[in-house]
Amino acid sequence: MNKIKNILQSIRIEEYLLLIFSIFLFFFYFVLNPQLIWWTFFKNGFENIALGARYFLLSFIFIFFYILFKIYLYLIKSMSPFVEKKDSFKNTIFSLPRQFSNSWPKFKKFLVNVLFFIRPFLGVTVFFTLINSLLGLLAVHLQERLVDTLFAKMDESIFGFYPFFALSNQDVLSGKIPYLFVYSFLGLGIAMGIAWIVFYASGQKAFFSRYIMATVSAVMISLPLWFCFPANSPQNAYLNNVYNKEIDISLSGITKNYSPGECIIDFHKESGVEQGKTAPISTMPSMHVAWAIIIIYYFFKFKKRTVFLTLPWFFFSTFGTFYLAQHYFIDILVALPVAFISIWLAGILIKLEKKYYSLNRMDIQESKFKSQIRKDLAKIPQAIKTIMRIKDPKGQSSQSSSSSSAAPTGYKSGDL
Repeated sequence: MNKIKNILQSIRIEEYLLLIFSIFLFFFYFVLNPQLIWWTFFKNGFENIALGARYFLLSFIFIFFYILFKIYLYLIKSMSPFVEKKDSFKNTIFSLPRQFSNSWPKFKKFLVNVLFFIRPFLGVTVFFTLINSLLGLLAVHLQERLVDTLFAKMDESIFGFYPFFALSNQDVLSGKIPYLFVYSFLGLGIAMGIAWIVFYASGQKAFFSRYIMATVSAVMISLPLWFCFPANSPQNAYLNNVYNKEIDISLSGITKNYSPGECIIDFHKESGVEQGKTAPISTMPSMHVAWAIIIIYYFFKFKKRTVFLTLPWFFFSTFGTFYLAQHYFIDILVALPVAFISIWLAGILIKLEKKYYSLNRMDIQESKFKSQIRKDLAKIPQAIKTIMRIKDPKGQSSQSSSSSSAAPTGYKSGDL
């Protein structure tokens, strides 16, 4: 009994939350699709893994290159006797097998540490796989009761015109300015990956846990709204007219006269859905905006100076949501309370964790691993200098003679 209790007390609050959300999503999926064919479900699930993982793709890339960097450091350390001519070439070569065999325990420990880094991805990957599967199913079930025109009319009542058409015409913003909105809009996945890496490696577990919980909570809070008010993006609803529906007369003329710049035309070619296919209904509220708010909030709490970088990105990205015809302005307004409620809920849950969670041996090992990551990252500039070191024609370093004689520094570490 004590063993079970210890296991329950070692499960983190975000893992409990992801488990509960995933069970609910699976149950909801089953209710909507009682004739569920398991093989099809798992087949579609594997296809949706990529859709969910794209939001944290940078984190996977970081893991890959971090492993390569660790291998590089190990090889440099192993070959240093030969490079520094402290030993003969023959002795160095014959000693390598012994060095590699002695380092197996360290390598095994490193693999365990990498599993610590991958552990948070498991629950998040399952969650995003299920939410993408469910949203795909909802897009099929709800395509006959879309409320695109309602949201377009609400935008018109706010501005007196349709912002997703009027602002993106090429005579409004020209030159390189549109690219700023495009790249900021597309940069959400990069920002989410950077936030994941920074909050995880920081050693402050609360930041990372809150970030994960706020991100997934925003999706779950939005799910009932997507179900009750399904809508396609303006691009899918009007420009592509995916379902070939009759467009409101006040919008049809504007659509025909829509004349965006080359930047937006190129963007629309890569985004959106073709006629006859199923378009996402997760428009209102905008996760693009909600997640961006969550990112800048936690970065601000982590390091206040980051606001000078994250806040401009947030404004450009948010403007890009309707400038690029991916969202209605009303989607942005509703995303604001969704983000704030998610952040508040994450704060409540992290306090709940303190009441039951028991620090364990794995936490201590993971803490050491995070400390090692920070040390390794601090070595990257020196590693680059070593690789790029330039010799003068006489074979001496470009540094002063006194410094060049010193030994080189060693190395020790569905769309939402």
